[in-house]
Amino acid sequence: MRLPFFRKKKEKEIVVKNEYPSSSRERVLEALTLLKLQESKLENKYRQLIQRSKDLFQACVEALKDGDKPRATVYANEVVQLKRVSQVILQSQLALKRTILRLEIAQEFRDVVNVLGPTVNIIRSLEGSLKGVLPEVAYDLQKVNDMLDQLVIEAGAVSPVSVDTSTSSREAEKILKEAAELAAQKTKEMLPELPEELKGLESR
Repeated sequence: MRLPFFRKKKEKEIVVKNEYPSSSRERVLEALTLLKLQESKLENKYRQLIQRSKDLFQACVEALKDGDKPRATVYANEVVQLKRVSQVILQSQLALKRTILRLEIAQEFRDVVNVLGPTVNIIRSLEGSLKGVLPEVAYDLQKVNDMLDQLVIEAGAVSPVSVDTSTSSREAEKILKEAAELAAQKTKEMLPELPEELKGLESR
């Protein structure tokens, strides 16, 4: 008869161990709201760029049909540049989406301290990638990172679990790598290859 009581006590101890002050939980929710907003912006921008790339590709094909290779080359160069930017944006969106999910699950189970490190590393990396592409999104990501940095400090003060920086870095790198590979694959599927006589532009 004492066994159920023992289990209940252990479960309670685990909950208390990972308890966060209400102010910290509120800031995690605020960070999640901001991250979801940026993820939505990235998704919409990617769709716009893909549509623009398709329009330019069609213009390139038409120019080749008309025998105007110089004009076709201009369009093809634009397609190549948009493809590269689109891939960066999609990679950022996919990585952010996965980061949001991890943070939501951690918040639900009151285990945020274990994902704060990788989250900060991922957002910092995305911020750097997006500065020259979508500076307004990069700026908002910097604000989120400032919030999470503060939470890392506070988490160390209220939780016995320390943030392993090396593990955090490896987890972040893995998520970013997987997002990059998926982004490259999806972008390739969304956009047709350039006509044969202009394919060399993609390697420049």
